[in-house]
Amino acid sequence: MFLLKTVAMKMSAKFLKRVLTLYEVPFTTTDGVRRLRRCLKSYVSVLRRGKQADNLRIGRQQERDKDEAERLRQRERIRQHWPQLVSSELN
Repeated sequence: MFLLKTVAMKMSAKFLKRVLTLYEVPFTTTDGVRRLRRCLKSYVSVLRRGKQADNLRIGRQQERDKDEAERLRQRERIRQHWPQLVSSELN
């Protein structure tokens, strides 16, 4: 995708429209070369962030899974020791 972004600076409007159509990026037929390049550039940057977002999402999911496992262990520990007698010093 980086290569596509780099080559886009040399592409004609007709070729940019073909590439954007290929990747199903929305644009209007009246857009000039400058606008088409911006569309392609923003599409590439979204793809890059998407890969980073996937990695972050996986990391967050693993963290949530670990937290959930810890909560389940705590619940089980509470169930095993329930009910606990209150010490006579508190009365």
